[in-house]
Amino acid sequence: MQERGIHSMKELIGIAQPHPITDFMTLSPIKKISSFNYELCSGCGNCARCPYLAIQLDERGLPHSDPALCIGCSICAKKCFTGAISMRVRNPDELALLIEN
Repeated sequence: MQERGIHSMKELIGIAQPHPITDFMTLSPIKKISSFNYELCSGCGNCARCPYLAIQLDERGLPHSDPALCIGCSICAKKCFTGAISMRVRNPDELALLIEN
């Protein structure tokens, strides 16, 4: 620990992860929205299992996000087997559609 400049056990918490744990109060209040790379998408439909029902599959089996329902939790991006889903900043129209109660 001394070689790495770590002076206490408390400093070890969260540093083994690629993105250390973020304090709740430093999280951004602006919700992102899912974005799809259709070249990587296999059409498996796993993303359509969104607990907020924000992702629907079209007639070709490709996902589309509903900006009124997507809360930016990023569960879909974490569960995508092919890495076809990422989170992006909402445009003003998408931001206006999100109603948080």
